[in-house]
Amino acid sequence: MAWGADVSEAGFTRTGIGVVPDIESSDNTGSDADHWLGLSPDEKRKELTEGPCTELTITQEMRQEAFDNWENTDDHGMQIFGTATDQTGKRYYMIKNSWGTRKSKYKGIWYVSEAFMRYKTNDILVHKDAIPADLRAKLGL
Repeated sequence: MAWGADVSEAGFTRTGIGVVPDIESSDNTGSDADHWLGLSPDEKRKELTEGPCTELTITQEMRQEAFDNWENTDDHGMQIFGTATDQTGKRYYMIKNSWGTRKSKYKGIWYVSEAFMRYKTNDILVHKDAIPADLRAKLGL
């Protein structure tokens, strides 16, 4: 399916990961609290996007606020073609990106978390045959 999303967030790395790290709850890195003292939010975010991390729980209110205040913009269109799980069992959507493979850690594929999908998706496009028959009938398709 085609996917339009905001990819200007720090959690959408240029190396192939899309996450919404919870920089306030950074206890998942194996570091003690002293490690985090003095790090800027950007430094925390960088460390948290380099491996499995705790992410924000996304609500519709958060999505609406990000849309209303122009934090969430339609930056880029890509293609979702599958899912994968990390070493902790967390599910990611596999995204084919048009930015090429030269700097991409995963050869042009991005792994985007469910939290990122919930928060930063602006639109999707699917073939009408992918829509359940009862919904197609209601839509007159």
